[in-house]
Parts: sequence; C-alpha cells; structure tokens
Amino acid sequence: MNGGQTLGVIELSEQTVIDQLVVRLTSRYPAISESTVSMVVRDIHAKYDGRPLRDFIPLFVERNAKNELERLGAVADQSGKSANTLRV
Repeated sequence: MNGGQTLGVIELSEQTVIDQLVVRLTSRYPAISESTVSMVVRDIHAKYDGRPLRDFIPLFVERNAKNELERLGAVADQSGKSANTLRV
C-alpha cells in the first residue's frame, strides 16, 4: 500500500468515527436535533483540518462537542424554553 492509499484509509476511518460520534451524541442529547448535533460535531471537526497528528482528533471533537451541546441545553433551560425549541 502506498502513502496515498494509507492516507485515504486514515481519513475514512476518522470520518467513520466522527459519524459514529454524531449517532452517540444524538442519543445522549435527545432534546437536541440530530441536524444540530451533526452541525456542532462537524464544525468542531473542521477546526482540526490540516493538523498533522490525527490520532486524538475524534477525542478532542467529542469533548468539545459535549461541552457545546451541554451549553446549548443550559441556554434553553435558563431561558425557560422547552427542550423541543432546540429541534431544527
């Protein structure tokens, strides 16, 4: 396998992990729509584009996404809105 093929496998594997993360976080935060969870995860993941060390990026994305989703849930709670208002 040459270097170009290896890179493709690595990117595919990372993308698979990110896709699975969206599914897990959607289950963990049922009051937030899947499209919102996906947007948060993909926006955070995009911040790591071009970084050479990829091994821990899914972990960093998960931690940051959880923080953002917790913040979104807290904002909804503080404003007195129901959880359904976060549905997109």
